[in-house]
Parts: sequence; structure tokens; C-alpha cells
Amino acid sequence: MITCKECHRAYDYDGGVCPVCSAPPVIDEKDIAATQDELVRATSHKNAALIQSCRHLLADAGDTESEREYAKLLERSDPRVRDLDTAMEYYRRAAIKNDPFAAYRYSRLVSRSNERAAQIWLKYAAVLGCIESYPDASELFSAEGREDISAHYCALAAACDDTDSIVNMAKRWYEGTGVPQNEAYAKWYLDKMTLPPISAIKLAYKLRTVKSEEPPKLEFPEYISYLRSLCREADSFKFDTMTFRLSSTLAKVGDVNATTMLGKMLIEGRGCTADAAEGKNQLDSAIAQGSFEGAVYLGRAFIEGDHLPKDLSAAMAYFDKAASLGYTGAYEELGNIYHDGKLTERDIPRALELYELAATGGSATAREKAEHIKSTREQLFLDAYEAIVLGKATDAESAFNAFRSAAISTAMGETRAPKLLADCYARAIGTKQERSTAFYWYQKAVGLGDVSAYMPLAICYSRGFGTEFSYKDAINYLKIAEKTGFAGATEELNILYERRMKKMVRSLYSKAMRLIHMKKYGEAVRFLRSFESLGYPKALYTLGCMYEFGRGVTRSDVGMATKYYKLAFAGSPVFGNFADPRSDYKRRILLMLR
Repeated sequence: MITCKECHRAYDYDGGVCPVCSAPPVIDEKDIAATQDELVRATSHKNAALIQSCRHLLADAGDTESEREYAKLLERSDPRVRDLDTAMEYYRRAAIKNDPFAAYRYSRLVSRSNERAAQIWLKYAAVLGCIESYPDASELFSAEGREDISAHYCALAAACDDTDSIVNMAKRWYEGTGVPQNEAYAKWYLDKMTLPPISAIKLAYKLRTVKSEEPPKLEFPEYISYLRSLCREADSFKFDTMTFRLSSTLAKVGDVNATTMLGKMLIEGRGCTADAAEGKNQLDSAIAQGSFEGAVYLGRAFIEGDHLPKDLSAAMAYFDKAASLGYTGAYEELGNIYHDGKLTERDIPRALELYELAATGGSATAREKAEHIKSTREQLFLDAYEAIVLGKATDAESAFNAFRSAAISTAMGETRAPKLLADCYARAIGTKQERSTAFYWYQKAVGLGDVSAYMPLAICYSRGFGTEFSYKDAINYLKIAEKTGFAGATEELNILYERRMKKMVRSLYSKAMRLIHMKKYGEAVRFLRSFESLGYPKALYTLGCMYEFGRGVTRSDVGMATKYYKLAFAGSPVFGNFADPRSDYKRRILLMLR
């Protein structure tokens, strides 16, 4: 009985709608409890119709036992009309919950339309331990030429007192089919029967004088290998619960492929209740045993974010692990991450590097992607070179396109492009002038081995463009540029040397003037005499004053004073000459000499 949730009328359940209000049936916990009690009473009174109705309701509520028992009733037409198709469906419902008998009967009924699927379910029923399946399983393996496995199941059926199997085992031991030939063991099987059937009379006569001996228990040959094969077949047919059960069994004995499959199914909830955490644990265990497939699966899962949270770093770590385990395709998938920039900052050079690694491993698609990147960046570089170096950027639009091409080819890893991009920022081609940015890209270009960038980088250091003045760095890069034959490097070096010498001379002259101010005339004169060879006019003129007024020298010497005055006014190509028409400079010196 079931109570309609709309009109609240109770009626006998037959799977259809309410006979009063036509509302679809809704089975709740109360209906299930009442039906279970009713089933007990119907069974005690042997009310076949009511038993079937109760089993029907409980089966539709998901009770495995009732699904199996209701299918039995439908199969043997008790008490209703026989309905094999519906029986097969209810057997299937119980079979996917790993009910052994249901799996066996489902295999027999589904054989009407799909023989291969029927064979898989029959083998699975035998693995689950369904006694009724043993004779059929033995016959199936015999047809497949696996007499050793056939003998194993035939022995199990014989142990359950199946007459045909007992006779079959006697013949097997007598003939040596699937087992070693042994007449004593054959006689033992015949002795199990009080009266041998007609099919065994001839064999019994041949063995009448043989003393029987109990045969040893037959072991299942290569059981783990057999389970692996059955698991693969189940997976190919999408029999998820069967695959999950077999994978669980194999994983317990350390089968890495089964552990990988188990982890996937737990994460996706196929054939089981989803448990992402446990699934990941299983896959991590498989990876530790060398499963690159598990690493690839977790890498993709962390990217897609369907069953596990999106986590780029985790995804990349698993792809790296897959690559280290020998799966070169992982490099291509990592390359896609960097190329598309969906989960991380876009990095075309890194993507290219990974595509080339995958191509080395034999991936044709990765090779195509790598070639496309290289051809695209080459063309962009040539476009930028023509516009910037050859001067074809004649208007704002062409200048911007040149800047864009230089920027994109740089981003794509073209080692010659950073110098062009630096030129754009230095000369305001297609963008505003940014000397610090130009300096940055000149550094990048030099770091990538572009010799044409040494000279402009040296200019940045020597003139303080985009960075602080650095005599040391400027000289270093100018020397390299000079060796490579860069025009203007030698001239720029000479300018730097001259600037350095001027700075040094001025520093020394300032020290000499401090000595004069401190009345240390002798030391000041020694300092100033060193300037005669350098030709610094102010120092020579000051030295002339020292001789004229006899400071720091033994006596006043007008001749020496005149000499140095002339040298000061003659000057030098580097420092020029001394000219002070108002004599302010001499007045200041005289004040210091008093």
C-alpha cells in the first residue's frame, strides 16, 4: 500500500499514478516502513500478489534485496504475466549495487541483445561468488580456451553439489583437461554420487578398480591478471560500479593502474559516492608508484576546477611530475597554460620552450604550435626593424605599429626585439619617451646577447639617461662596443676619459687651494707644480702668483712667475686658457697670501 501525497488516499502500489487523482507516486520513509511490515505478513500468509506489490514498491524505493526478488517474480511469472525486459531492468539495478545473483541473472537476460556485455556480467557474478554462475562461467572460459580457469569454476560448482559439474570434473581429471591427469582424483569425484548419471557410467566402469583420492583445492591461475583484464573490459563498457569494485580490489594489492582508476572514480563520483579528498590520496599514491596518468589527471583537474578547486601552482606541479615520469605530453599542456594565460600571466617564451620539449618527445601538435610562435614573432620583428632601424615609421600610425610589433615580438621571446623596443622608448617612436624604460630594455637586450645594445646602454650610463651616471659601467660597455666595431664608441670613450681627468684635476686643485688657505704654502706649491704637465690654467696662474710673492718657494722669482702666467694664458686643448680681465681671481689669491 502507498498513500497518495495529493489526495491522501491509500492504494495498492503498481508503479502507476494514483487511481483517484492521477498524481505520480511519491514513496517516503513512512510508506517504506509500512510496506516492510506488510511484506512480513504477506509472506507468512503466502499472499503472492501482495508479496509482489510490496516487493515492487520497495524495489522502486531502492532496496537491493527487493530489486532482486521482484525481478525473480517477474522472470518466473508469479503471479503476474512474465516480463523479462522489466525483470532484466530490476536485476540491473541490483547488479550495479554488486548483488551477485542479480549480476548473474542480468547477464543471462542481457545475452539476448548483447552477448559481450552478458559475458562480462557473468564473469563478474562469478568473481562476486554467485554459486549459480559457476557452471556457466566454467563453460564460458572453456569456450574461450582458458581450461585452467574453466576447471577452477567447475570445481567450485562441483563443491556445491552440481551434478553436471561433478561429472565434468571427473572427466577433466581423467583426461587432464585444465588439470593434470589423475585417475584417483577422477574416481573421487565419481564417488561423490550415489548413482552416476548415464553420462558418467562409461567413465565409472573404466575407473572401477582405481582407488579414489581427494584432489587438492584448485587455485585460480593468474587471478590478479584476470581481474585487471575484467576491469579494463568493464571500463570500456562504462560499467562504473563494476569497474569501481574491481579497481578497489586491485588497488589493495598495489596495482598502480587500478589505484589510478580508483582515484579518478572517487573524484568524479563514478560508480560510487564522490570523495575528492580520498580520490586525490589514491592518485597521489599511484603517482608515487610511477603513474604519470594520475599526475596528468590531477593537473587537468586543478586547471578545470570541476571536481577540485582551481589551483595553478598545484596543476603545474603535477604536470611537472608527469613530465619527470616520462610523459612528454605534459610539456604541451603546461605550454598551453602559459600560452593562453588563463590561470597565470601569459608567457610566450616559456610556452615555446615547453612546446619544443614536447615536440622533442614526438608531439606533432606541439611542434606545430612552436613553429607558429617562431614564424609569427620573426615576422613581427622584421616589421619593427624596417620601421625603426630603416626609418620607415614616417607617421604616427606606422610608428605605433612599429612599437606594437617590437613589444609583441619581445613578449614572444625574440632575443633581437628588446633593443628595438628600447629604441622606441628612447626616441619616442609610437609611444612617449621614457628613458628609464629604455634603459631597462637595453639591459635586457644585452643580457640576451644582442651586441647592438652595448653602445646605447653605455650612453645611458655615461650620460645618466634613465639611470645614474656610472663611469665604470659606461667604460665597460663602451670597450665592448669598440671591440665589436660600433661606430662612435672610441669617440665616446675619449670624451669619458677627458671628463674623468677634468674631474680629477679640479679635485686636486681644490685641495691645493685648501692648503694655501691653511698657510701651508710649501705643500701647496708641490701640488701645483704637478699641474704643469696637465696644463690646467687656474693652477698654473696660481703657481705664478706663488713665485711672484715668494710664498712656498725660497724667494720671490719674477721670471718663474712670468713663465707660469704665460702658460696659464696659453692654456691647453683640454682645459682651455686662463682669462680674467678684471683680475678678480688674482685679487682673491692675494687675499689668501696675506
